[in-house]
Amino acid sequence: MRLEFAPERDDDTVDIILGRAFTNLLTPTEVNQAVAGNGQRAAPPGTCGVVSTED
Repeated sequence: MRLEFAPERDDDTVDIILGRAFTNLLTPTEVNQAVAGNGQRAAPPGTCGVVSTED
């Protein structure tokens, strides 16, 4: 799974691209587990009201 941020997008749509190795869809529970398994991502600077603490 690759997560990619596109700051030019202003909607809440998620694009899912299936490759050649795709074999089946996951259940909603399995999707949630896979996303959670990637760990918590930090929001990119300047988004979601996040203020950078790096100086």
